[in-house]
Amino acid sequence: MNVFDFDKTIYDGDSTLNFYLFCLKKKPILVLCIFQQLFAAGLYLANIYSKTKFKEKFFCFLNYIDNIDDYVTEFWQLEKDNICNWYLEIRKNDDVIISASPAFLVEKEAEYLKIHTVIASKVDKKCGKYYGENCYGEEKLRRFCEKFPNHQIENFYSDSLSDEPLAKISENAYIVENEKIYAWNTRKKSTSLIKKIINLFRYGFWGCVTTAINLLIFFIFLRLHMNYILGNVISYGIAIVISYIFNKKFVFETSEKNTYNDETIQIIKYFVVRILSISIDSGLLWVFVEIAHVKVYMSKIIVSVLVILLTYLVNKCFVFKIK
Repeated sequence: MNVFDFDKTIYDGDSTLNFYLFCLKKKPILVLCIFQQLFAAGLYLANIYSKTKFKEKFFCFLNYIDNIDDYVTEFWQLEKDNICNWYLEIRKNDDVIISASPAFLVEKEAEYLKIHTVIASKVDKKCGKYYGENCYGEEKLRRFCEKFPNHQIENFYSDSLSDEPLAKISENAYIVENEKIYAWNTRKKSTSLIKKIINLFRYGFWGCVTTAINLLIFFIFLRLHMNYILGNVISYGIAIVISYIFNKKFVFETSEKNTYNDETIQIIKYFVVRILSISIDSGLLWVFVEIAHVKVYMSKIIVSVLVILLTYLVNKCFVFKIK
């Protein structure tokens, strides 16, 4: 049995995105959904929404298409030439497609290709509601084993290293890049640029939240005529506790399988780094106020930004480092 990912593997493109753009072209009023989609994207980037929840919100435009089956048929009539030639040359009757794209979208093209088995995300084509999890990563493996509990994958093809779980159970696994096929273990497992940007966005978002809390408490203490250094230490200390919770849960996503000792070491590392950063924060604040003669409020904002950048690098490389 040969198993194939769909998008950017046997189909040269992203079927979900291309179908959305096709629908926009046919019905421009759908552009009004962009506000809900962008809001959901922000919550996903902040790690508040899961990928499944984000995609569910993304597909809100389906609510405004009455003849969705006609749209899908017309879309694939235009896109049929984007099926990769290398796949057409090796296609077999028992091929299996497994994809994170919606089943209602992939199944239509699978009919044309005479592929009888499609495992994909179960999405209501009338409203975009997901039934179950987005078919991605470990979920693909779970769904495959559920469908074929006693079958062996002879050859597996995908464009993404996120499909590692399926690659591991296959006799042969291949990465597809620009219609070129490489052995799976020859491709480096590097973090993609997009993933790095998302991670930095999340850190920045939650960093802004904790910084806002820090600044608010600091300014309240100033209004109460507390010494600015003492007020800075107290406000920063409160922000440290909140920041640890946010970083662990939403940014670096450390393993839930960590032992008690792992957790203890991680907490100690975090607070050691933060104690040092308090010293740096307070020291820089003193330099800006007493030596550079910058106003306290502006000094606090400048120093907070500098310390955020520094602590991100230290947290990523030292505290929440994934083994």
